[in-house]
Amino acid sequence: MIAARLPAGGRRARGLTLVELMITAAVIAILAVIAWNQYTQQAAKNRRTDAIRALLAAQVALERYRSDNGTYDDGAGGATALGSYMQNEPGSAAGSNPDDCGRNRGYMVGGSTGFISCRGYYEIAVTTLTASTYTLQATPAMFTSGDQEDKRCPDFTLTHTGIKSYAGTPKTALASGETKEQRARECWSQ
Repeated sequence: MIAARLPAGGRRARGLTLVELMITAAVIAILAVIAWNQYTQQAAKNRRTDAIRALLAAQVALERYRSDNGTYDDGAGGATALGSYMQNEPGSAAGSNPDDCGRNRGYMVGGSTGFISCRGYYEIAVTTLTASTYTLQATPAMFTSGDQEDKRCPDFTLTHTGIKSYAGTPKTALASGETKEQRARECWSQ
């Protein structure tokens, strides 16, 4: 048996081996993946609040319009009802400061299909409008792909009867035993 040469002082040199470094790097990588996943899920949930606030503000505007005019249908696909009744809210004028979202109702008039939510994450549109019914839909305007995409909750919908659901097909499939109603409750919970 060959004796290992010991450095002066009779002690073996201490340090990390390559295997120990690789294990440490692997643990750090695993923790980083878990942290990033949690971060993106929380960011998506926070963006959902932007859609919910905007849909509820549009609902209030349409209800106010119906209260004053006896109908939801304004003859312009909801543009008059939403435009005039949402413009009267504090901080809602077109081009309003998005930093004021916490102090106003959460929307800015002037989106391409209706209006844009306060933080700009969703476009809100009136998809169905009759004298006695309406359906509102929030569609992502930003973060529609990649890591920032909300894979669990696609477009949000809200009806005149208060039914809160989602449209489209989520990229994350329903879990075994999970119903669309359960997913809708999760998406709408703040």
